[in-house]
Parts: sequence; structure tokens; C-alpha cells
Amino acid sequence: MPVEIIDGKLDEDETVYCNQIEIGKILINEEYPFALVKFSNENFDKDLTLKSKNGSFKIFIPEWLKI
Repeated sequence: MPVEIIDGKLDEDETVYCNQIEIGKILINEEYPFALVKFSNENFDKDLTLKSKNGSFKIFIPEWLKI
């Protein structure tokens, strides 16, 4: 998923955490940051702030993608 950086910076291959649980990793950290994030059910809150070692970010969901 594309991500929007809120604070800090992202590094490639960093682990992504949600409430201290590992849920993915950063794939691209440059101009268009991208993360591989696993979510397991329809109750996944796409508006949560996720964290990595050096930053925090939110998932950016394109209009055409229905989640």
C-alpha cells in the first residue's frame, strides 16, 4: 500500500508495527513510499497511525481501491 509519512523517516526493509505487533515492512522509502501491510479482516482500521523504527505513517488508499 502507498503510505503517507507523518513523522520521521522510513528506511527500506524496516518492520512495520501496529500496537507493537509486526504487520509488515517498508518496501520503498523514496519519493513514493510503499509498504507491504497484512490485515486479516474487514475490521482493519485503515486510519490507524502505523510505526517503524524511525518514523510513523498512515496508509494512503487510492480512490479506485475498495477496502
